[in-house]
Amino acid sequence: MRTPIDIPEPSFDPAELRLLFEQLDAESETISFLLKTHLFSEYHMDRLLADYLGEKREPLDRMDLRFAQKLSLIDSFALLPQECIRSLQALNKLRNRCVHTFNTRPTMEDVRQVASAISAFRAENIQTVPEFMKAYMAFLFGYFSASRYDLKRRR
Repeated sequence: MRTPIDIPEPSFDPAELRLLFEQLDAESETISFLLKTHLFSEYHMDRLLADYLGEKREPLDRMDLRFAQKLSLIDSFALLPQECIRSLQALNKLRNRCVHTFNTRPTMEDVRQVASAISAFRAENIQTVPEFMKAYMAFLFGYFSASRYDLKRRR
């Protein structure tokens, strides 16, 4: 039989606890939209690579490629325009900065910088990160859809 262990009551610095709750509250407005946009993009990059490589994709699946590596492959196969590649690189950089640095949330300036690589994207009237990221995702979807359509048409 095991002997019970006395576990001390946790003690929190009220300022740190408040910061944590502020971060969690703010997350639904900014970071979650950034993460969803990143996941959305990676999902469509996977589909684009699968369409392009077909059965030859199997070795890549075993390699567990990261976002930047998948994007590099897409770039080398010229599956997306350069401005979209640059924008997705900026998205990945912003995502990594926000996720790996505590209490960092994307600002409107940050997300506008991500989208600035795409000259045709216009969203000057959008004032919140969630709404901007929704518009950006819709715009990216057009790129991914057009690229997949072009691949199917070539076959």
